[in-house]
Amino acid sequence: MNKLRETISPNLYDIDFLLWVETTANLLRVGKFTEIDIPNLIEEIESIFH
Repeated sequence: MNKLRETISPNLYDIDFLLWVETTANLLRVGKFTEIDIPNLIEEIESIFH
């Protein structure tokens, strides 16, 4: 069963980080940019450099 979601609920980041990452990557891959959890994605990208 594929657990990936087509949208990200506001609290998925806090509930299941791995699923959030997989879902975010999938949404980016298919071009559903309006469905992405932008604030948390920015936080994760910025954390790479800090």
